[in-house]
Amino acid sequence: MKYFLILLAGIISLSSFSALADEARGEKVDESRVGEIRFIFDSKSPPFAFKEGDKLAGFDIELGEAIGKALGMKVIWIDRPFDIRNYANILEADGADAALAAITITKIRKYFVDFTQPYFSTSLAVATRPDAKWNQRAFARGLEGKIVGVMKGTTGDDWVRLNLKAVVKTYDSPLSLVRALKEGGNLAYAIVIDNAILDYLQFCTASMCQTQFKIVEKGLVQEDYGIAVSNGAFGVLTALNAALQKIELGGEYDRIYGKWFSKKPIEEK
Repeated sequence: MKYFLILLAGIISLSSFSALADEARGEKVDESRVGEIRFIFDSKSPPFAFKEGDKLAGFDIELGEAIGKALGMKVIWIDRPFDIRNYANILEADGADAALAAITITKIRKYFVDFTQPYFSTSLAVATRPDAKWNQRAFARGLEGKIVGVMKGTTGDDWVRLNLKAVVKTYDSPLSLVRALKEGGNLAYAIVIDNAILDYLQFCTASMCQTQFKIVEKGLVQEDYGIAVSNGAFGVLTALNAALQKIELGGEYDRIYGKWFSKKPIEEK
């Protein structure tokens, strides 16, 4: 009986999200079936998600709220440190409906989760201290003996271990990673992370961003972000893709993108 109830709940959930996908495409849906959508996110990942006082801000936060609006659903945010395997476990256990956390789509990650269509494109980049003398030849040879910082479990972490001979040091968030370049910090040479994050933090003037650095290498690997759902959650996947399409066609995506990646100084609010 317990198995039957779990199966029935899954069928109802999938049919509800399928109905919401119809609504996102402009088709009618029974409003009594509209409820909540739960997104996992990481609140220490500016400019995609972070806290301003007791409020959430960032590109992913605004995109997620726009998705909720397109689906007619209230958005519930579940804050968890970035860890794709942990996210997959939470999704599998129905602790959330999707993970919206600047997650790069990779072949390996597709074993753990399914992804929506890409919603953001960037590339890996390298940053170092402003006074550091960057040697491209030494970089091409692998920076042997140098300490390079990465965010644990990210594509930057994978790339450095595969392509460099450097000593790898891991950090739990983009902010802790960038702060390692600060004078008196505990990192000697360089960091590798998504270019979109470095671009934002270079122009950000908020108190959380007070670290000077320079970007010395760009375009190491092109990356696309996707929203992750549990393997086989086709109803959720269809609804999210329909919502993303609606947001893009309606111009809301461009508005959100322009706000967070306009290359203008970003003042503390």
